[in-house]
This record gives sequence, C-alpha cells and structure tokens, in this order.
Amino acid sequence: MNERSRIVVTDLATDSRFSNDSRGVLLRAKVRSLQSAPLIDSIGKLVGMVSTRHSRPGVPMPHMLKQVDNLAASFLAKISA
Repeated sequence: MNERSRIVVTDLATDSRFSNDSRGVLLRAKVRSLQSAPLIDSIGKLVGMVSTRHSRPGVPMPHMLKQVDNLAASFLAKISA
C-alpha cells in the first residue's frame, strides 16, 4: 500500500518485504506467491487493495493481471457513481 502500485511476489519464502511473522502465517496457509494492486479513486485516495494468492511460486500471467485490473476498475466505477 505504501508504494501505491502493484507488487508481485514470485516466491514468498525468499521475499524480503515480509516480516518473519507475516511470512510464516502465509506459508502455513500454503501461499507461495501473490500480487496486490491498489484501488485508487479519482481524487487519488487509496481506498483498498485487490490481492490474489497462489500455492506455487511464480509470476502471474499477463491476462490474470488484466482481469484483476478490470475488477478494480469496475469496483472504482461503482463507488464513484
């Protein structure tokens, strides 16, 4: 959320952005990779995040990221209407 841009974590087990406690919780939940995209409204306010988690390390496929972006855009359109 601090970066206000999408983050992609290809392998949670080795990513330094997570504390040991947070990493442990996610690994016990069988999460190995994830992406989080910010929801930023029309005036630039951060209103939330859309995250997807996966059980295997890896990079999300571009079409999957596009689907997340479409979902985020749809949500933002509804809350600003």
